[in-house]
Amino acid sequence: MKDRVIIPVLRDFLLSYNNPMKKTLMALLVCMTTYSQTINWLNFNYPPIYITSGPNKGLGFGDKHQNMLEDCLEQYTHKKAQALSFARIRAFLESKKGNHCIAALGGFPNEISNSFYSSTVFTIPTSFIVTRRDVLKKLKLENDAISLSQLMNNKELKGAHVKGGTYGEAVSRILNTSQSQLLMKTDPDPIKFYKMLLRKRFDYALDYPIGLMYNIRALTQEQREKIAFVLIKENQQTPYINAYAICNKAPGSERIINRINQCMKREVHNEKLRGEILKYIPDQMKETIDKINRL
Repeated sequence: MKDRVIIPVLRDFLLSYNNPMKKTLMALLVCMTTYSQTINWLNFNYPPIYITSGPNKGLGFGDKHQNMLEDCLEQYTHKKAQALSFARIRAFLESKKGNHCIAALGGFPNEISNSFYSSTVFTIPTSFIVTRRDVLKKLKLENDAISLSQLMNNKELKGAHVKGGTYGEAVSRILNTSQSQLLMKTDPDPIKFYKMLLRKRFDYALDYPIGLMYNIRALTQEQREKIAFVLIKENQQTPYINAYAICNKAPGSERIINRINQCMKREVHNEKLRGEILKYIPDQMKETIDKINRL
């Protein structure tokens, strides 16, 4: 609340203070107001985290987390962007102009350079492979898992992922170093991915359990029966992934991240967020995920 009091008082003082430095000081005040008072929130369409269209628009648990942050960060003006591609989100988070933040994005600290990261917002089961049942016959599984590196080198099968998507440290390392070319889509909408998978545009794709559990409901029963998933062997050492609030490194952004961390310490915030997340966690994993998110 201090900014709301200090800045108007400072502005009034400058308006009444007539000397050659007035214009310079007023310009500085405008910059201070721009940087310290407005948060430009970024998001993308990935139900059930962010839902940017349809009857459930704004009802994702990432949306609700952002709404709680906005209520807590009452000293700021909040602007919401339309759904963006991951490439544009990264560009905003690596820029140094304006205050751009995303309320929650899965990954690992410093994955996006030149950005401020919050403490952990939530933890969910990490990425896995979604495929068709007819493809399972061609895979060599070990305890229901497969090496992503080996799978990507299989010339008979075509894989896909969202360009710039975050899938955990182990998978990101493989995607960044592998010479194999996976089909990369700029639209993170998983429903389109599943329909392309069923049309055999590709044979497997990277996704998350929460995404599959939510989005498979949009498919027909016949389509659902053709979908299968496989665990990624390289992810077995880190079966969960954390999400963080992230802001670009611009004047005032570090203070925003510090305030976000304070907001997330409120038990009412954590309790509501945990309840929303557990709606999309498989029953056999709910107790574990609930305990992790209480730490």
